[in-house]
Amino acid sequence: MALIGNLNDLNISNIIQLNCMEKNTSRLSIKTRGRTGIIFFEGGQITHAEFDNKNGEDAVYKMLGVIDGEFKVENGVTASRKTIKTSWNSLLLEGMRILDEASDEKDKTSERLSGELKKLNGVKDVLIFGMDGRGKKEGSSDEVYYIVDKAAAIGELLNFGSFHSSRLNAKDERMLIIRHEPYYLQVRMDSNSLVEMVDVSINNILNSQLVGYEPERFRPGGG
Repeated sequence: MALIGNLNDLNISNIIQLNCMEKNTSRLSIKTRGRTGIIFFEGGQITHAEFDNKNGEDAVYKMLGVIDGEFKVENGVTASRKTIKTSWNSLLLEGMRILDEASDEKDKTSERLSGELKKLNGVKDVLIFGMDGRGKKEGSSDEVYYIVDKAAAIGELLNFGSFHSSRLNAKDERMLIIRHEPYYLQVRMDSNSLVEMVDVSINNILNSQLVGYEPERFRPGGG
């Protein structure tokens, strides 16, 4: 019988520790904001992992940064290949170290990026938060995550691929929601703003500011 739950209640680090300390042979599957990941355990050791475009140890490190979503643990499921030989406790320690360093760098980059975007003509406000849920604020960011989740589900259903960007028009303002690894950006604009021109300007800033990351292909006006 599979164990199913929410990562808000039991995080990935704890799930890994439980499976390894109990020497389980199992598969952990997660689904978070349109992305999926898996970790295989065999006799209490991690043998293989996949998340986004990563495999092996790198996939484990990225999954450790996920703080919300759904998970499922299925006993008796083994991997068809082995990509990890490092002990599970060493993986967790290294993963925590990487997360701490990445968090500091993201904070600096996010602050710099927000300042540049707010200089654009017609831009009223900018919110930047991590795709893993870090930096999340109540209210507006909840709206963005909801839209991204629904758009990702529709994209998967229609085989359109992953979410890239979305444009929303209201009576008094316009809003762009953009996926640019490792961030989601919410850009609010005046209702009379030329969205296409703002799109291009944002794209240029993203490509120049987020050096060292792996950006998603930007598609102005995409849904």
